[in-house]
Amino acid sequence: MNLGQLKISIEDRFIILQLNVEDDLLPTGDTLDKLAYLLASFSPKHQIICDFRNVKHITNDLINFIKEFEFYQAQVLLDEKYLSIFQEHVNPKIPLLAVNKFETRFEEHNLDLTIFADGHSIDSNFKDYNKVRDDLTNRYKGLPTREEFDLFSEREGLDINFKQYYKSYEDYISFCKSSLSGIHLGSELIIGHRYLADFIKKNNRTSLLSQYCFFPKGDGSFDINIFQSNTINIIEAKNQLIHGKPYVSSRVTQDIYQNTLSKYQDLISDKKVKENQIQKFLEENPIFLQSLGYKSIRPQIILERDDGTSLKPDFLLEPIGDEWWDILDIKLPFKKVIIDTKKDRIKFSESMNELQAQLREYASYFENEKYAKRIEDKYGIKCYKPKLIGIIGNEFNRSDERQVRRLITSYSDLKVVSFPDLYKICKERVLI
Repeated sequence: MNLGQLKISIEDRFIILQLNVEDDLLPTGDTLDKLAYLLASFSPKHQIICDFRNVKHITNDLINFIKEFEFYQAQVLLDEKYLSIFQEHVNPKIPLLAVNKFETRFEEHNLDLTIFADGHSIDSNFKDYNKVRDDLTNRYKGLPTREEFDLFSEREGLDINFKQYYKSYEDYISFCKSSLSGIHLGSELIIGHRYLADFIKKNNRTSLLSQYCFFPKGDGSFDINIFQSNTINIIEAKNQLIHGKPYVSSRVTQDIYQNTLSKYQDLISDKKVKENQIQKFLEENPIFLQSLGYKSIRPQIILERDDGTSLKPDFLLEPIGDEWWDILDIKLPFKKVIIDTKKDRIKFSESMNELQAQLREYASYFENEKYAKRIEDKYGIKCYKPKLIGIIGNEFNRSDERQVRRLITSYSDLKVVSFPDLYKICKERVLI
């Protein structure tokens, strides 16, 4: 490796920085600062691990490299013979994962560090800085999204200090539109972030290094996540010997299983819960809506009309593998979805009819080409003939499941999900 490249592995939810060459030249200064900051921007979806198992000599540069990542909750994988040295020089809050024998090898990919370099002090290691920057800017150009603006607007000490010049996202977009590239020429952070996102997407692999993992419940039983079938099973385990492959979980998985899912169950079980409380929880824990097959979640976008009125759907969602967004609205968990009629038939409840009508009103907004173009220009959201998703109620269970199925699927553009079903879907789709 040279200073212009860094070997990185993307395994499941881990971003593993590989330092396993005898003569490592580690990035330092502003290059390291920008790299660490951008890698951390992919948290909590990805856990950063610095893999120093093959490092032969402990140097100040190596220690400084680790210290840069201590602010981003990185973990360190190292040979146990160096454990005392690391403990002496790095923050005790950094988890040190020491091993004495190791056979696991990850797929390594070269990450070009040029775009992360300080453009004002380029040395010989980044001799093609201008060419690389121009190539990447051309490849990843395009108007910044609101997420990118929010992500980087508070960053100081680098080329992007949005709020010094631009008071709002709309101001910044207006400025970008005047640029030939569609993006501020000094915005290497956005280009670097898009480059990393593309790098992670292309090189990520689901290796599933374990068959299953255990989450002790404190009462003698365990929750066991069996990855092959994506199910959760509970077993009694008191004096029995349980044998399984070793497992390492990332912080995000631990948090999801031990905290987030429990909080969700408590929330939907509370008969006094308000819709705005559920809204806030789903905003703060997007993994629930992402588990339905969405990569971007935008809450409560204002849909303005020319007559001064407006609409505010709970969520607009960007599907994985599709640029056309869908619309989702939530009602309370204790609202009924299905009611019986006198003729032993079933029909949607008033709450469900209200939810349908609301979703269809949102969809009709985007039938107006001028309105749809306004939202696309302002937020980068393309929406037309969206799928409509309603989260409502606790269950649809009845003895006549075919009748329920017939009713729930009677509209091709409408998907109805109960709150317990959303819990199950999220729990089954959580990987490492």
